[in-house]
Amino acid sequence: MYVKKSKNNENNCQGSITTDVNIKVIVSKTDHNHNVCPVEVEVIKSLSSMKNNAKNNSEPPSIIFSKAIINLSNEAKLLMPAENSVKRSLRRVKNASYPPLVPVNELKVTSIWATTGGENPQPFLLYDNENNENRIIIFSSTESLQILKTSTYWYMDGTFSTAPTGFNQVYIIHGKMGSTTIPLEYILLQNKTKLTYTEMLSVICEKCPKREVVQITIDFEKAVILAIEKVLPKVKIHCCYFHLCQSVWRKIQEYGLVKKYKEDKQFQQDIAMITGLAFLPVNYVKKGMEILLKISKKIS
Repeated sequence: MYVKKSKNNENNCQGSITTDVNIKVIVSKTDHNHNVCPVEVEVIKSLSSMKNNAKNNSEPPSIIFSKAIINLSNEAKLLMPAENSVKRSLRRVKNASYPPLVPVNELKVTSIWATTGGENPQPFLLYDNENNENRIIIFSSTESLQILKTSTYWYMDGTFSTAPTGFNQVYIIHGKMGSTTIPLEYILLQNKTKLTYTEMLSVICEKCPKREVVQITIDFEKAVILAIEKVLPKVKIHCCYFHLCQSVWRKIQEYGLVKKYKEDKQFQQDIAMITGLAFLPVNYVKKGMEILLKISKKIS
């Protein structure tokens, strides 16, 4: 890791130290030929501490840097390398500490990787079916399971951009703690089938007996709906309005209607009425759809 000097090495100092691999025993050293600069020492110690933190805990480089910089003197802050440079170095340290990527059928989640990590690691691997054809890995802490158990509302959704190599999505189950919604279960999935979601929910329910959930909010994925109906038949299923709007917008894009939507105010209103059906009383939704069908020629 590069440290910016406050002055050139005009004395051609050859000061150095050699230690064992654990940095506990001094093997040899060469003295400096100049006075020690306390500010430089402060920066070097801070950078070394950040490097150790990057290697040994799961905090992102930005957090590690922020925590370290706040404790420095003003003089040391001026001497500290640029933030982006330090964070790049910390990312390299983190990447070097990760095990090499392997195919999913060779993946073993063991030791520290099955825990929360940090100074006081707690068990975090809840389930791994080790099925090479349909791998499902569920991560959750004991505390998270307890919160999920007592939460009357669950919120479930998958994200694809953050899925690790070999997996299709990271599926997340949220629960409510007071007035706050928090992520509780993280599931790595290789596909989006009813069979997969059924196994996922069955495991969660087995690990979370005497559940208090009465309602689950999801997107409009049919496979998830069918899985919930099978595993949790008494739970109400609510579909997310945000996902409804996303679905309508994707159809606008699919049919090449983006330009028309942006320029035609009447067309915008017609589209808004589609998503507006969600706000009608249930017994009026069918009638509302019939009205929209009558004006469908204007939208086509």
